[in-house]
Amino acid sequence: MSTRRSIGYTVLDTVTPKAITSSTNAAPIEITKASHWYVTWDKILITGHVTNTAANWMWTVTKTWTNTLTLDWSTGNGVWWATWIMMTQPKMLYVDDFRTCTLSVDTASSANFTMKTAWSTGKSTTSWDYPNFWASQSATNQYDFVEMVDLQDWAYIDWDTWFVPTWTDDHKQYEVNTNWLKWLTVYCTAWTAWSITVKATLYDNL
Repeated sequence: MSTRRSIGYTVLDTVTPKAITSSTNAAPIEITKASHWYVTWDKILITGHVTNTAANWMWTVTKTWTNTLTLDWSTGNGVWWATWIMMTQPKMLYVDDFRTCTLSVDTASSANFTMKTAWSTGKSTTSWDYPNFWASQSATNQYDFVEMVDLQDWAYIDWDTWFVPTWTDDHKQYEVNTNWLKWLTVYCTAWTAWSITVKATLYDNL
């Protein structure tokens, strides 16, 4: 007799992107965003920085002022550039032993973003740690993107194609095959307004 095991996670919870106005080439990196509302020990994601690329990662932060915070244990490698965003860190899912994942995606107002689902079997051939999904792919930072299936019409969204919503205030569901994968998360970019919520349910048939 077969049974089904499942577990649910909230990957992003009503998250809105924030445009960063400056960063420092220092250790630690200090970033500026007016009235950012983050507090010490919050976890954030920075993506899209094309000069101070060392900032593109998930960080625990220290609030230094109403408009500034530092990225704990970071070291800058460039100066500020305007095309990058900050957001609450998406959850990294450990999907080993699960066969499928259902993603529920909800938008509030504008759906002004693009999204992929990123996966990895380990940071490198010698490490099972999760990689930096928001840095360049390399032999020591191994990850890629995985195909999604739209459960509304069973349309396939190719692994190398950005999912671009054309709807607002809506609810969508997608399925991802997680066989032989270890880490899974959602990767959002080109995002300028409003919020999204992403919930994941992992399933396995025993």
